[in-house]
Amino acid sequence: AFQGEVTSVNARQDFVIISMGAAQGARPGRGVTVFRNGSRLATGYIDRVYPTMSAVIVPDKNVSSLIQEGDSVSFS
Repeated sequence: AFQGEVTSVNARQDFVIISMGAAQGARPGRGVTVFRNGSRLATGYIDRVYPTMSAVIVPDKNVSSLIQEGDSVSFS
């Protein structure tokens, strides 16, 4: 599984930018899991894909606010 990280958080819009893009197999609709210290923090799905990064929507507002830059991400 590809591993990346959260590079930017937009809490107001409930999305995060991750360091995995088309080159790493990202595609719209693909599930993403966010981890911190090995524990699952949140799940979301890829909304927009760029060559080296993707925008991920985190539908659960209760957990989207907990995500921080540097959290680990992998495709679920």
